[in-house]
Amino acid sequence: MKTIFVSILLFFSVICFAQTNNAMHQIQLGAFRETANAERVLNSLRSSGLNPVSENHMGLTRVRVTGINARQLPVLLNTLRSLGFSDPWVREEAPVIAQLPVPSARLIGAAPVAGSPRVYSLQVGAFRDRRNAVNTFERLRNAGLSPSYVWHEDFYRVMLPNLRTIDIPTIAQTLGNLGFPEAIVRTEAFD
Repeated sequence: MKTIFVSILLFFSVICFAQTNNAMHQIQLGAFRETANAERVLNSLRSSGLNPVSENHMGLTRVRVTGINARQLPVLLNTLRSLGFSDPWVREEAPVIAQLPVPSARLIGAAPVAGSPRVYSLQVGAFRDRRNAVNTFERLRNAGLSPSYVWHEDFYRVMLPNLRTIDIPTIAQTLGNLGFPEAIVRTEAFD
């Protein structure tokens, strides 16, 4: 009974605060160590018509709904509770002064030589669990890339094959934007 009272009190205090505040808010719905769990929550929110975002922070993938004004907040909290999110975390968004660029994924291995006609692959991940490989594959495909995965020495390697030297810097930036900190440069023969 006490928990219900505290939840109701917290809910109404958020509503009162939001109605007197012109700031934008965000709601965090979870922080997940397993990317697959974060992807499941993201897909659930998207299928409900919401536009969630995720970010990697200290080994966790945070799932949030951002850009919420004070009038939208109570309605959105009710919607999220009806979807089973019983403990959303609301906070005020800091005003954006300047958008810092996201660093490109660090490329490990032989650097492609500018102007070279050679074809390369980037290995984005290697997983024992096929589900993790499939989740990474889907993230890359949803970003407009053309991934593949191969079984190699007890691991599923998630690859971006058939890359020209000139395209690799742009793809490394895309990987950085997606939260992949590094990729291994491989020759096309999957060495």
